[in-house]
This record gives sequence, C-alpha cells and structure tokens, in this order.
Amino acid sequence: MRIGPQRRRPPSALYPFPTDIQEVIPLRLNQDYGFSLVETLIALTLLSIIAAAFMRLYTGNTLAVFLSGQRTDALYEAQSKVEAQLDKGFVGEPQENLFIKFQDGEAMEVPGAVETFHVEYGKKGREVSITTFIPYRGED
Repeated sequence: MRIGPQRRRPPSALYPFPTDIQEVIPLRLNQDYGFSLVETLIALTLLSIIAAAFMRLYTGNTLAVFLSGQRTDALYEAQSKVEAQLDKGFVGEPQENLFIKFQDGEAMEVPGAVETFHVEYGKKGREVSITTFIPYRGED
C-alpha cells in the first residue's frame, strides 16, 4: 500500500493503446511526401533494364526450343529412311564387311555397305545425318 498523496492517473494510462488520433498518426504538413521525378526515372530505368534482360532470355530460349523441335523432326525423318532401307536390305555388290567377335571367341562376318542419310531442316540449311551399316540381302 502506498503512503502519501494519491495521484490520479490520466485516462490514457488505463488503456495501453493511444486514444487520440494525433498520437497514432502525427500530422506533418510541412514535409514532402512521395518520390521526386529523378527517383521515379531511375526506378523506371532499372526496371526496363531488368525487363529487357528477361525478354532476351525468354526469346532466346523460345528460339532454342523451336530449333530443337525442328531437329527432332528431322532426326525422325532420317530414322524413318534408315528403317526403310534396313527393311529392303542392301542390294548390289557388298562394299564392306562387318566383323562381329563374340565373347566366346567365335567371329562372324556380315557383308553389306555403310550408308549415310542426310536430312536438312530450318532456314539456315542445318542438317542431321545418320550413318548405319546396311547388311547385304543378296538378289531377290
């Protein structure tokens, strides 16, 4: 218990929160608010540089994906040509022999020819090629 004169507490001491709006948001009429023109221009310049970098990255990647798709289509076409030729077999005089040696020491010789299939794609004359051995089938 306190001894001495009792001091009366102000009403704001009873509440932990400010009761007057001036205590919460002080009114400052003489200060400048917002950004200056120079600050705004600097921010826009930095933003445009960053946006340009991302656009360049995006367009470069889009071009790479497009060219990759064209290359995949060309490889598919070349593979189709190889499979069609393998179905027919090599007709004519065998030009080369393929030697296959197995683990048990046995060897096998396959007559045939090595052929390369080329397919062009894109506007700049890009090309894919597949080289394979076509076995000799003999005269049908």
